Amino acid sequence: MAKHVVLKDDTSRIEYIFVQNSSLTTGAGLTGLVFNSASLVAYYVRTAGSATAITLATQTVTGAYSSGGFVEVDATNMPGVYRFDPPNACFATGVDKVVIMLKGATNMAPVTLEYQLVSYDPENATTLGLTNLDATITSRMASYTQPTGFLAATFPAGTVANTTNLTAGTIAAVSGAVGSVTGAVGSVTGAVGSIGTGGIATTSFAAGAIDAAAIAASALGTSEIAAAVDARIVDANWDEAKSGHTTQGTYGENQNAVISGNAIAGTLSTTQMSTDLTEATDDHYNGRSLIWTSGVLLGQATAITDYTGATKVLTYTAVTEAPSAADDFLIV
Repeated sequence: MAKHVVLKDDTSRIEYIFVQNSSLTTGAGLTGLVFNSASLVAYYVRTAGSATAITLATQTVTGAYSSGGFVEVDATNMPGVYRFDPPNACFATGVDKVVIMLKGATNMAPVTLEYQLVSYDPENATTLGLTNLDATITSRMASYTQPTGFLAATFPAGTVANTTNLTAGTIAAVSGAVGSVTGAVGSVTGAVGSIGTGGIATTSFAAGAIDAAAIAASALGTSEIAAAVDARIVDANWDEAKSGHTTQGTYGENQNAVISGNAIAGTLSTTQMSTDLTEATDDHYNGRSLIWTSGVLLGQATAITDYTGATKVLTYTAVTEAPSAADDFLIV
């Protein structure tokens, strides 16, 4: 059962469902249902509530939203696909979950829709409907007002900002990139001038703070500092990238193990799917897992039982609904 994320108090929502023919083992859709088909009923339940009946009503494929509207989309080209207009009351604020079920008609496999009701708008591409988030986030630091009393803040003993390590006015502007410090740095008792061509001058430090012999002329020039920073950034990014792969080898060894693809027009059912895969060998993906990353099957996973290289059709253990063309998936 796929879960949909919906803004609380959403209205005029139109859904498309797939009704499977329970009398067939092929996973084919059931055609011919109408809003008043014999024994066809619909109910919804909200968190900690009781089942509430939905009155189904006549609808057209392209008609405006109508509460309880139910109509078959196209029995020839999309057998088993129906349009359904859930009542607005399903999504009213006050709870975080709602489940809808349609069932009862002859040869009809029950259909369920599960919703997570949230306080943000998943379809708002600018701010997600959040009052504290707007389209100009990147400009929020264009002007910065220092908090009152910030300069008078008290820092723990031994930290770089503690007055035992830095005396007032001893650090001037630093112009240029500063690389990592691998050795201990003593207290700075003299002013540190800007760092430009030629590196750090020994006259900027008090006697004994940093041994003069350790800083030869141009030993820490701007080019060396920039190179050190670049190397640190590369190392940090690599460590972060591979940190999530410690149980299955390094990142480099596994980055090609996951295969992505898209469903395409052709065979699209709860057990088979035409794909844009390029592999030509039959059974190449047998035994692997198939996970959808978009569409009505978003988040569902199933086992691949067959692959036909000539047609690029995947066969898999039955899922709840048929995928649509352009749905994304992963093979893992």
